[in-house]
Amino acid sequence: MDYRIDGSFILVVGKDGEGLEDVARALKEAGDTPNIMAAVSATGMLRRIKLGYWDGEKYLKHSFEQPMELLGISGFISKNADPFYHFHLTLADREGRVWRGHLLEAEVCNTLELFLLGGSLRVKRVPVGRLKLISLE
Repeated sequence: MDYRIDGSFILVVGKDGEGLEDVARALKEAGDTPNIMAAVSATGMLRRIKLGYWDGEKYLKHSFEQPMELLGISGFISKNADPFYHFHLTLADREGRVWRGHLLEAEVCNTLELFLLGGSLRVKRVPVGRLKLISLE
């Protein structure tokens, strides 16, 4: 993974075979990255994807081994939150069908170009029932 910071913008280039969660972890641990980063745009391909749909009690899981185009991403990476990343993805398969959901797992296929907006907000996750929701510090 390579990344560059320009003011509050961060460009991340993921490499073939890297796990998307590993990319997020590397950014979390990088000393020069901002505390919280919101995903604003991404292009590339992913494979070995696991998406989840929260039914109020648990994630219903959908798995895809084949490469899929990444059409959209939203979410964040934070150095303080647990879990430290939360992404929702929109993907397209080779037939043009679109799949969406909460990222549970994925691997970069060929390349990933991820644009993030950095900031200095400090957030944490606090238990609310069965959920962990963002609380501003």
